[in-house]
Amino acid sequence: MTDKPRILIVEDDALTALFLQNLVTDMGCEVCGLASTGPRAVALADYHRPDLALVDVRLAKGTDGLAAARQMRQELKLNVVIVSGWLGELEGDDVIRDLPSIRKPFSAEQVQAVLQRALDLPEEEPVRPVARLRGGGRLRGVPSRGPSMPALVAP
Repeated sequence: MTDKPRILIVEDDALTALFLQNLVTDMGCEVCGLASTGPRAVALADYHRPDLALVDVRLAKGTDGLAAARQMRQELKLNVVIVSGWLGELEGDDVIRDLPSIRKPFSAEQVQAVLQRALDLPEEEPVRPVARLRGGGRLRGVPSRGPSMPALVAP
């Protein structure tokens, strides 16, 4: 067993999920699962019981990240951080409203600061992950330097 904090990433955009995966791994955390739909997220959360789940609001196949976050919080008693460009949808939701949130587009430093507070980790130097493909190639749209979240670029 590992004593690293275990993180579940719930994100339907593959590039954003990769960015988050690299970032939390570089912070010394373990990614215990990746999900792109609400039902899959809840199933993985129930199975792995992560220390924290990073949950996007709008997910693949029209599924609702807020419903998944609410279920993880209420039924599984998990720590949840909302990661979304749609944070206005949180208003009026008693379960979700007070959860930590990260607004897209975000920087590595923003994610790191929220995770450090949510997991009660010591503050460290900002992490600047570099996404790499097998064979040493680079993934287009993911910066090797700089704090910004990668923007999606058309081929």
